[in-house]
Amino acid sequence: MSQPVDQLQLIARYQKAGPDSLVYLCVSFPSTYVGALDKLVHPDWYVACFSANPTNASMWGAYGDGHRGACLKFRTTPNSLGAPTLSLNTVTGLGGFKDRNEYYRSFVPTEFCKVQYSPAYPAVDFFRTLGSISLKSLNGFWYKGDDGRFSSCRETGFQGSGGEGRILEDV
Repeated sequence: MSQPVDQLQLIARYQKAGPDSLVYLCVSFPSTYVGALDKLVHPDWYVACFSANPTNASMWGAYGDGHRGACLKFRTTPNSLGAPTLSLNTVTGLGGFKDRNEYYRSFVPTEFCKVQYSPAYPAVDFFRTLGSISLKSLNGFWYKGDDGRFSSCRETGFQGSGGEGRILEDV
């Protein structure tokens, strides 16, 4: 569900609870809140895995449903640097209307990336990984204190993701 819908459901649930609202706040709200925070940091995403060597028997045993899987071939197109890409139909724009949002899709050449395994999970800084929230919301709520001053997280929030040197607009 979308974040606004989740927020409205939470408000409606609280208002309907009446005398049980304290029970809801103490019992159900903490897990609901943590779940919503998790969605902010980790929005839904999808992955497809490809292999440069489909004849690896060990791979078929582990990833190919115990050697019962199928192998599909895809024709790739090299990008300007010669790296192979596959055109994927993805959301490339959003239009807003009074009663609905409309997503625009188009085929985008997507470069393949090698999987890099590591022994530990990377550290996640909650306030520096809020990439799915609009700049207006980030600057108006998440990165601004009650005193009107911006957090230091605001300056580094987009570094390393193609946004080096990007100044976030004031609201």
